[in-house]
Amino acid sequence: RDGELMGLNVSVLTPRRQLDLEVCDQVVAPTVLGQITVLPSHRALMSELELGKVVVERANGNNTVLAVSGGFLEVDKDRVIILVDTAETADEIDAVRAKEDLEESTAALKDLGVGDEGYEAELARFKRAELRLEVVQVN
Repeated sequence: RDGELMGLNVSVLTPRRQLDLEVCDQVVAPTVLGQITVLPSHRALMSELELGKVVVERANGNNTVLAVSGGFLEVDKDRVIILVDTAETADEIDAVRAKEDLEESTAALKDLGVGDEGYEAELARFKRAELRLEVVQVN
């Protein structure tokens, strides 16, 4: 590294806010083609994100974990831009509500078949709740 500050500058953009994260060492994100790890000096890239956990890792261990909805990730040199509908840190997640959503959606899915009306919505609710609880437990 020859004494110069190297790292990734990460911005997370949602319709409601912009979250600029301090310089980090790598970003791990859930793309539709599988998990991707972005390191400094990564080649330019644009990828579609799916519902999942984005981990912004730092050498000091002070990582940021976000529950994100689908969207896009753009990499240009040492800049990472994450465009998503929602992004929540563990501190922003209401764990009690997420647990209730998980229980309610689990019960609803037991009464629904794959082709039934409302199945896809309940499945999405289940996956969001499961993700939110996972992010809370990581921190």
